Amino acid sequence: MDVLADEITDIGPQPQAFDIERATRDNANYRSVAWSGRYLQVTLMSIPVGGDIGLEAHPETDQFLRLDAGRGRVQMGPRRTG
Repeated sequence: MDVLADEITDIGPQPQAFDIERATRDNANYRSVAWSGRYLQVTLMSIPVGGDIGLEAHPETDQFLRLDAGRGRVQMGPRRTG
């Protein structure tokens, strides 16, 4: 399982295996979709220091967030808070 981040292709709901830690670390793209299922999508992101992805809403899917390096602020819910 030695797949590089730029070699990962979203193959839809078919099973896929890759080293998510390495793929995240090696990813230089702002947003790379690695896998899409019916209720979950795996997306690798490289957000520059001070960057912001803005508000997003995914009411029909689950969302899992994992910060690999640095610091970040995550807000979840139906609206922006203070």
